[in-house]
Amino acid sequence: MRKVIATLFLLMALAVLSFKPAFAQDVKEVIIATNVSYADFAVASVAANKIGAALFFVSENEIPAETLEAINSINPEKIYIIGGPAVVSKNVEDELSKNYEVVRIWGMTRYGTASEVAKYFWSEGSEEAILIWDKPDSREVDLNVSLMIVKAAEEAASEEIPLLLIPKNHLSNEVEDALKTLNVSKVKVYGNVGSKVFDELNALGISYESIPGDPSQVREKIGERIRERFKYGARPIIVAAVANWQEGLAGRASPHGVSILVFSESEINETVEKVNETIQTRNVSKVLVTGKPELARKIYDALIDAGINESVPVYLVSGKHYRVAKKIFEKVREKIKEIRERYQERLKKIREKLAKLREKIKERCEYWFSRANETIETLNTSLAEAR
Repeated sequence: MRKVIATLFLLMALAVLSFKPAFAQDVKEVIIATNVSYADFAVASVAANKIGAALFFVSENEIPAETLEAINSINPEKIYIIGGPAVVSKNVEDELSKNYEVVRIWGMTRYGTASEVAKYFWSEGSEEAILIWDKPDSREVDLNVSLMIVKAAEEAASEEIPLLLIPKNHLSNEVEDALKTLNVSKVKVYGNVGSKVFDELNALGISYESIPGDPSQVREKIGERIRERFKYGARPIIVAAVANWQEGLAGRASPHGVSILVFSESEINETVEKVNETIQTRNVSKVLVTGKPELARKIYDALIDAGINESVPVYLVSGKHYRVAKKIFEKVREKIKEIRERYQERLKKIREKLAKLREKIKERCEYWFSRANETIETLNTSLAEAR
């Protein structure tokens, strides 16, 4: 057991110490994900929120002009592609590689990709994680399920812990491996999952909190939890006029953003009341209205008519999800810089701790190596005398 722990610490040290910190004043990393898989974009958004990276959409076989313009304006040191060649083609990777360092992170399934993202961006480990069930890979999207995943990504980003997608009735091998690698000891399990999930968590020695419900109920429960965390810092509200999952997910380009999803014009008055109540009781930095242009415009006008803009800035950022992600980045760039700087500072402290740990391990190894040599010399002397 001691050997396992020592090995784990050494691996952590190698993973983190190999990272060269850059205490820059601007965004230096970009994460891109496909517009054909909400799962990949959701887990990408959690990672982007942790490290202070800009987050953009790409299509399967090309980079939209809006996204490429945003990337070039950043001139990043590194671009992460989340998802395999089936959803972000090799052509896209090759085009980006002409000018930038590109790292692709992916698994054979959405469960595998989420697990690989968690292991890569939480190489130092994570005591907690969020598990939420998702349907297997498919080009057909269940809007309710996809928006449940969006909300789970929002909570994971808020708590800066990994988001792991699981099949509904068991833990996949990739998920089990991620839980072990990250040394997770506690998880929140969202949705109506099979009992085998909890049996397997028990077998791994991981405690859990179960939050059951259908996708819409889970969204509401997560929303309540996120609203409670508002008191700990200023956050933007993202009001998304939703007709598809891309519009729901585009708001994830805003770090620590709290989303309110609006599906029809009949919900506008209730939405205005919810925004107003939140502003009065929580620390809101700004309101961004995104999504389906016609509905988004009506929501924006209603917020202005209600005088919301007299308390906090209100911006209309509607249109195609590519454009929305770019425009949101422009509105929250300063916030992303702050997140990156805090992340770099945490990395520096982790590096210092691991460097000290490495020295202690080195000293212990040298001590036992010396003792082993002494023992060998003693044995050799005894053997010589015996002859």
